[in-house]
Amino acid sequence: MQNKIEKGFWGFLTSIFLMVLAPAFVNTGYSTLVLSWVCLNCVMAASMRFVMLTGHVNFAYGGFVGIGAYTSALLVMRAGLPLCFAVLIAGIVCAIVALGFGLPTLKLKGAYFFMASFGFAEVIRIIFHYFFIDLFGGVDGITGIPYPGSVLGISFDPKRGWGYYYLILLICSLSLWVLYQLEHNTRLGKILMSIQQSESLAESVGITPMTYKVMGFIIGSFFAGVTGSLYSHLIGVIAPEDFTFMFSVYILMYVVIGGKGNFFGPPVGAAFLTFISSFWLKALGFWESVAFAVVMLITILFLPEGLAMLPARISSLLHGIRKTIIEDGENGTT
Repeated sequence: MQNKIEKGFWGFLTSIFLMVLAPAFVNTGYSTLVLSWVCLNCVMAASMRFVMLTGHVNFAYGGFVGIGAYTSALLVMRAGLPLCFAVLIAGIVCAIVALGFGLPTLKLKGAYFFMASFGFAEVIRIIFHYFFIDLFGGVDGITGIPYPGSVLGISFDPKRGWGYYYLILLICSLSLWVLYQLEHNTRLGKILMSIQQSESLAESVGITPMTYKVMGFIIGSFFAGVTGSLYSHLIGVIAPEDFTFMFSVYILMYVVIGGKGNFFGPPVGAAFLTFISSFWLKALGFWESVAFAVVMLITILFLPEGLAMLPARISSLLHGIRKTIIEDGENGTT
Protein backbone atom coordinates (compact mmCIF):
# COMPACT_ATOMS: atom_id res chain seq x y z
CA MET A 1 0.00 0.00 0.00
CA GLN A 2 2.81 2.37 0.93
CA ASN A 3 4.54 1.56 -2.36
CA LYS A 4 1.38 2.51 -4.28
CA ILE A 5 1.19 5.82 -2.41
CA GLU A 6 4.82 6.60 -3.21
CA LYS A 7 4.27 5.79 -6.89
CA GLY A 8 1.20 8.02 -6.88
CA PHE A 9 3.14 10.86 -5.30
CA TRP A 10 5.88 10.64 -7.92
CA GLY A 11 3.20 10.56 -10.59
CA PHE A 12 1.72 13.68 -8.99
CA LEU A 13 5.09 15.49 -9.16
CA THR A 14 5.51 14.40 -12.77
CA SER A 15 2.06 15.77 -13.61
CA ILE A 16 2.91 19.14 -12.07
CA PHE A 17 6.15 19.22 -14.07
CA LEU A 18 4.21 18.56 -17.27
CA MET A 19 1.66 21.24 -16.38
CA VAL A 20 4.51 23.70 -15.90
CA LEU A 21 5.85 22.87 -19.36
CA ALA A 22 2.42 22.87 -21.05
CA PRO A 23 2.48 26.54 -22.14
CA ALA A 24 5.51 25.83 -24.30
CA PHE A 25 3.47 23.44 -26.46
CA VAL A 26 0.01 25.05 -26.66
CA ASN A 27 -1.37 28.45 -27.54
CA THR A 28 -2.94 30.90 -25.13
CA GLY A 29 -6.68 31.63 -25.06
CA TYR A 30 -8.86 28.57 -24.74
CA SER A 31 -5.93 26.35 -23.76
CA THR A 32 -5.22 28.67 -20.84
CA LEU A 33 -8.79 28.28 -19.64
CA VAL A 34 -8.79 24.49 -19.97
CA LEU A 35 -5.51 23.97 -18.12
CA SER A 36 -6.65 26.35 -15.39
CA TRP A 37 -9.90 24.41 -15.10
CA VAL A 38 -7.94 21.18 -14.76
CA CYS A 39 -6.05 22.60 -11.78
CA LEU A 40 -9.20 23.90 -10.07
CA ASN A 41 -11.19 20.72 -10.67
CA CYS A 42 -8.37 18.58 -9.27
CA VAL A 43 -8.46 20.51 -5.98
CA MET A 44 -12.26 20.46 -5.88
CA ALA A 45 -12.31 16.68 -6.36
CA ALA A 46 -9.54 16.09 -3.79
CA SER A 47 -11.19 18.32 -1.18
CA MET A 48 -14.61 16.69 -1.72
CA ARG A 49 -12.97 13.30 -1.18
CA PHE A 50 -11.35 14.63 2.00
CA VAL A 51 -14.84 15.33 3.35
CA MET A 52 -15.90 11.86 2.21
CA LEU A 53 -13.33 10.42 4.62
CA THR A 54 -15.83 11.38 7.32
CA GLY A 55 -18.36 9.04 5.69
CA HIS A 56 -20.46 11.87 4.22
CA VAL A 57 -20.95 12.99 0.61
CA ASN A 58 -21.22 16.78 0.63
CA PHE A 59 -23.83 17.80 -1.95
CA ALA A 60 -23.54 21.36 -0.65
CA TYR A 61 -20.07 21.58 -2.18
CA GLY A 62 -21.22 23.81 -5.04
CA GLY A 63 -22.70 26.22 -2.51
CA PHE A 64 -19.35 26.54 -0.73
CA VAL A 65 -17.55 27.17 -4.03
CA GLY A 66 -20.15 29.87 -4.71
CA ILE A 67 -19.59 31.46 -1.31
CA GLY A 68 -15.86 31.59 -2.03
CA ALA A 69 -16.41 33.05 -5.49
CA TYR A 70 -18.79 35.79 -4.34
CA THR A 71 -16.68 36.62 -1.28
CA SER A 72 -13.50 37.04 -3.29
CA ALA A 73 -15.18 39.06 -6.04
CA LEU A 74 -16.73 41.48 -3.54
CA LEU A 75 -13.54 41.84 -1.51
CA VAL A 76 -11.55 42.79 -4.60
CA MET A 77 -14.21 44.97 -6.26
CA ARG A 78 -15.78 46.65 -3.22
CA ALA A 79 -13.02 46.60 -0.61
CA GLY A 80 -10.06 46.87 -2.97
CA LEU A 81 -8.17 43.94 -1.40
CA PRO A 82 -5.40 42.21 -3.37
CA LEU A 83 -6.29 38.77 -4.70
CA CYS A 84 -3.85 36.97 -2.39
CA PHE A 85 -5.80 38.21 0.65
CA ALA A 86 -9.17 37.66 -1.03
CA VAL A 87 -8.34 34.00 -1.74
CA LEU A 88 -7.39 33.36 1.88
CA ILE A 89 -10.40 35.20 3.31
CA ALA A 90 -12.75 33.38 0.91
CA GLY A 91 -11.46 30.08 2.25
CA ILE A 92 -11.84 31.25 5.86
CA VAL A 93 -15.41 32.45 5.28
CA CYS A 94 -16.30 29.04 3.82
CA ALA A 95 -14.65 27.32 6.80
CA ILE A 96 -16.74 29.41 9.23
CA VAL A 97 -19.94 28.66 7.32
CA ALA A 98 -18.97 24.97 7.25
CA LEU A 99 -18.62 25.02 11.03
CA GLY A 100 -22.12 26.46 11.41
CA PHE A 101 -23.59 23.97 8.94
CA GLY A 102 -21.58 20.94 10.03
CA LEU A 103 -22.21 21.02 13.77
CA PRO A 104 -25.94 20.25 13.54
CA THR A 105 -25.95 18.19 10.33
CA LEU A 106 -22.93 15.87 10.49
CA LYS A 107 -24.83 13.86 13.09
CA LEU A 108 -27.14 12.84 10.26
CA LYS A 109 -26.39 9.90 8.00
CA GLY A 110 -27.32 8.63 4.57
CA ALA A 111 -30.35 10.19 2.93
CA TYR A 112 -30.85 12.60 5.83
CA PHE A 113 -27.47 14.25 5.33
CA PHE A 114 -28.03 14.26 1.58
CA MET A 115 -31.27 16.20 2.02
CA ALA A 116 -29.64 18.61 4.48
CA SER A 117 -26.68 19.35 2.19
CA PHE A 118 -28.92 19.61 -0.88
CA GLY A 119 -31.18 22.04 0.99
CA PHE A 120 -28.21 24.13 2.11
CA ALA A 121 -26.93 24.43 -1.47
CA GLU A 122 -30.37 25.60 -2.60
CA VAL A 123 -30.57 28.14 0.23
CA ILE A 124 -27.20 29.60 -0.80
CA ARG A 125 -28.32 29.81 -4.44
CA ILE A 126 -31.60 31.49 -3.47
CA ILE A 127 -29.80 34.05 -1.31
CA PHE A 128 -27.48 34.96 -4.19
CA HIS A 129 -30.46 35.07 -6.56
CA TYR A 130 -33.13 36.97 -4.64
CA PHE A 131 -31.54 38.71 -1.64
CA PHE A 132 -29.16 41.68 -1.41
CA ILE A 133 -29.44 42.27 -5.14
CA ASP A 134 -27.38 45.47 -4.94
CA LEU A 135 -24.55 43.39 -3.48
CA PHE A 136 -24.87 40.03 -5.25
CA GLY A 137 -26.34 41.22 -8.54
CA GLY A 138 -29.44 39.02 -8.47
CA VAL A 139 -30.02 36.69 -11.39
CA ASP A 140 -27.30 38.41 -13.45
CA GLY A 141 -24.71 37.89 -10.75
CA ILE A 142 -21.48 39.88 -10.64
CA THR A 143 -19.76 40.89 -13.87
CA GLY A 144 -16.48 42.57 -14.62
CA ILE A 145 -14.57 40.74 -11.88
CA PRO A 146 -10.96 41.90 -12.32
CA TYR A 147 -7.93 39.70 -12.66
CA PRO A 148 -4.84 40.50 -10.57
CA GLY A 149 -2.73 43.41 -11.74
CA SER A 150 0.69 42.79 -13.25
CA VAL A 151 3.60 42.10 -10.91
CA LEU A 152 7.21 42.69 -11.98
CA GLY A 153 6.01 43.01 -15.55
CA ILE A 154 4.14 39.68 -15.44
CA SER A 155 0.56 40.02 -16.71
CA PHE A 156 -2.14 38.04 -14.92
CA ASP A 157 -4.77 38.61 -17.57
CA PRO A 158 -6.08 35.07 -18.36
CA LYS A 159 -6.66 36.15 -21.96
CA ARG A 160 -3.13 37.45 -22.46
CA GLY A 161 -0.39 35.10 -21.46
CA TRP A 162 0.06 32.44 -18.83
CA GLY A 163 0.67 34.49 -15.68
CA TYR A 164 -2.66 33.74 -14.02
CA TYR A 165 -2.47 30.08 -15.04
CA TYR A 166 0.85 29.71 -13.23
CA LEU A 167 -0.62 31.44 -10.19
CA ILE A 168 -3.54 28.97 -10.19
CA LEU A 169 -1.13 26.06 -10.71
CA LEU A 170 0.97 27.19 -7.75
CA ILE A 171 -1.97 27.61 -5.37
CA CYS A 172 -3.63 24.37 -6.48
CA SER A 173 -0.39 22.39 -6.19
CA LEU A 174 0.11 23.71 -2.65
CA SER A 175 -3.51 22.88 -1.84
CA LEU A 176 -3.13 19.29 -3.04
CA TRP A 177 0.13 18.94 -1.13
CA VAL A 178 -1.53 20.15 2.08
CA LEU A 179 -4.48 17.78 1.62
CA TYR A 180 -2.08 14.90 0.95
CA GLN A 181 -0.06 15.66 4.08
CA LEU A 182 -3.20 15.98 6.19
CA GLU A 183 -4.48 12.61 5.05
CA HIS A 184 -1.28 10.56 5.17
CA ASN A 185 1.00 12.24 7.68
CA THR A 186 -1.24 13.56 10.44
CA ARG A 187 -3.30 12.05 13.21
CA LEU A 188 -6.39 13.72 11.75
CA GLY A 189 -6.13 11.81 8.47
CA LYS A 190 -5.67 8.46 10.18
CA ILE A 191 -8.62 9.10 12.50
CA LEU A 192 -10.88 10.16 9.62
CA MET A 193 -10.07 6.96 7.75
CA SER A 194 -10.74 4.90 10.86
CA ILE A 195 -14.10 6.65 11.30
CA GLN A 196 -14.95 5.90 7.67
CA GLN A 197 -14.20 2.20 8.18
CA SER A 198 -16.05 1.83 11.49
CA GLU A 199 -17.37 4.79 13.43
CA SER A 200 -18.51 2.64 16.34
CA LEU A 201 -15.10 0.98 16.64
CA ALA A 202 -13.35 4.35 16.59
CA GLU A 203 -15.69 5.59 19.30
CA SER A 204 -14.98 2.51 21.42
CA VAL A 205 -11.26 3.40 21.63
CA GLY A 206 -11.91 6.92 22.90
CA ILE A 207 -12.23 8.88 19.64
CA THR A 208 -14.99 11.47 19.41
CA PRO A 209 -16.13 11.06 15.77
CA MET A 210 -18.16 14.25 15.66
CA THR A 211 -15.16 16.44 16.48
CA TYR A 212 -13.06 15.01 13.68
CA LYS A 213 -15.94 14.97 11.21
CA VAL A 214 -16.43 18.70 11.72
CA MET A 215 -12.69 19.29 11.33
CA GLY A 216 -12.60 17.35 8.07
CA PHE A 217 -15.69 19.18 6.81
CA ILE A 218 -14.17 22.57 7.63
CA ILE A 219 -10.90 21.75 5.85
CA GLY A 220 -12.67 20.49 2.72
CA SER A 221 -14.90 23.58 2.66
CA PHE A 222 -11.90 25.89 3.07
CA PHE A 223 -10.39 24.57 -0.15
CA ALA A 224 -13.78 24.83 -1.86
CA GLY A 225 -13.67 28.55 -1.02
CA VAL A 226 -10.13 28.87 -2.37
CA THR A 227 -11.06 27.31 -5.70
CA GLY A 228 -14.21 29.44 -5.87
CA SER A 229 -12.11 32.56 -5.44
CA LEU A 230 -9.68 31.59 -8.21
CA TYR A 231 -12.59 30.60 -10.45
CA SER A 232 -14.33 33.97 -10.16
CA HIS A 233 -11.24 35.91 -11.27
CA LEU A 234 -10.52 33.44 -14.06
CA ILE A 235 -13.99 33.68 -15.62
CA GLY A 236 -14.70 37.32 -14.73
CA VAL A 237 -18.42 36.76 -14.18
CA ILE A 238 -20.38 34.64 -11.69
CA ALA A 239 -24.10 34.02 -11.24
CA PRO A 240 -26.25 31.97 -8.84
CA GLU A 241 -26.97 29.34 -11.50
CA ASP A 242 -23.25 28.54 -11.69
CA PHE A 243 -23.37 26.86 -8.28
CA THR A 244 -26.38 24.59 -8.34
CA PHE A 245 -26.77 21.05 -7.04
CA MET A 246 -25.44 19.72 -10.37
CA PHE A 247 -22.12 21.45 -9.71
CA SER A 248 -21.64 19.13 -6.73
CA VAL A 249 -22.76 16.13 -8.80
CA TYR A 250 -20.07 16.80 -11.40
CA ILE A 251 -17.38 17.02 -8.71
CA LEU A 252 -18.64 13.75 -7.27
CA MET A 253 -18.33 12.19 -10.74
CA TYR A 254 -14.66 13.23 -10.80
CA VAL A 255 -14.15 11.46 -7.47
CA VAL A 256 -15.94 8.25 -8.45
CA ILE A 257 -14.48 7.96 -11.95
CA GLY A 258 -10.97 8.73 -10.74
CA GLY A 259 -11.28 6.39 -7.76
CA LYS A 260 -12.12 7.44 -4.24
CA GLY A 261 -10.03 4.65 -2.73
CA ASN A 262 -6.78 6.63 -2.90
CA PHE A 263 -5.76 10.28 -2.75
CA PHE A 264 -4.67 10.58 -6.38
CA GLY A 265 -7.83 9.08 -7.89
CA PRO A 266 -10.06 12.20 -7.80
CA PRO A 267 -7.44 14.48 -9.42
CA VAL A 268 -6.95 11.87 -12.17
CA GLY A 269 -10.71 11.72 -12.75
CA ALA A 270 -10.99 15.51 -12.72
CA ALA A 271 -8.17 15.97 -15.24
CA PHE A 272 -9.50 13.24 -17.55
CA LEU A 273 -13.10 14.47 -17.58
CA THR A 274 -12.12 18.14 -17.87
CA PHE A 275 -10.01 17.45 -20.94
CA ILE A 276 -12.55 15.27 -22.75
CA SER A 277 -15.35 17.66 -21.83
CA SER A 278 -13.48 20.76 -23.03
CA PHE A 279 -12.30 19.35 -26.34
CA TRP A 280 -14.99 16.80 -27.29
CA LEU A 281 -18.09 16.58 -25.12
CA LYS A 282 -18.98 20.29 -25.09
CA ALA A 283 -20.22 19.91 -28.65
CA LEU A 284 -22.87 17.47 -27.38
CA GLY A 285 -24.75 20.20 -25.50
CA PHE A 286 -27.45 18.63 -23.33
CA TRP A 287 -26.05 15.16 -24.02
CA GLU A 288 -22.78 16.01 -22.30
CA SER A 289 -24.34 15.10 -18.95
CA VAL A 290 -25.51 11.80 -20.43
CA ALA A 291 -21.99 11.10 -21.70
CA PHE A 292 -20.59 11.78 -18.22
CA ALA A 293 -23.12 9.36 -16.74
CA VAL A 294 -22.18 6.67 -19.27
CA VAL A 295 -18.47 7.10 -18.47
CA MET A 296 -19.23 6.80 -14.76
CA LEU A 297 -21.37 3.69 -15.28
CA ILE A 298 -18.67 1.99 -17.36
CA THR A 299 -16.07 2.86 -14.73
CA ILE A 300 -18.17 1.48 -11.88
CA LEU A 301 -18.89 -1.76 -13.75
CA PHE A 302 -15.46 -2.53 -15.21
CA LEU A 303 -13.01 -0.48 -13.14
CA PRO A 304 -14.54 0.00 -9.68
CA GLU A 305 -11.20 1.17 -8.25
CA GLY A 306 -11.25 4.11 -10.68
CA LEU A 307 -9.00 5.35 -13.48
CA ALA A 308 -6.10 5.87 -11.08
CA MET A 309 -5.75 2.10 -10.77
CA LEU A 310 -5.84 1.49 -14.54
CA PRO A 311 -2.02 1.31 -14.93
CA ALA A 312 -1.84 -1.26 -12.13
CA ARG A 313 -4.66 -3.29 -13.72
CA ILE A 314 -2.93 -3.21 -17.12
CA SER A 315 0.39 -4.17 -15.54
CA SER A 316 -1.27 -7.07 -13.70
CA LEU A 317 -2.99 -8.20 -16.90
CA LEU A 318 0.25 -8.09 -18.91
CA HIS A 319 2.04 -9.96 -16.12
CA GLY A 320 -0.68 -12.65 -16.19
CA ILE A 321 -0.41 -12.98 -19.98
CA ARG A 322 3.38 -13.19 -19.80
CA LYS A 323 3.18 -15.82 -17.06
CA THR A 324 0.70 -17.86 -19.11
CA ILE A 325 2.93 -17.71 -22.20
CA ILE A 326 5.95 -18.82 -20.18
CA GLU A 327 4.01 -21.71 -18.59
CA ASP A 328 2.64 -22.80 -21.97
CA GLY A 329 6.16 -22.70 -23.40
CA GLU A 330 7.53 -24.80 -20.59
CA ASN A 331 4.70 -27.32 -20.95
CA GLY A 332 5.28 -27.49 -24.67
CA THR A 333 8.97 -28.10 -24.13
CA THR A 334 8.22 -30.78 -21.62
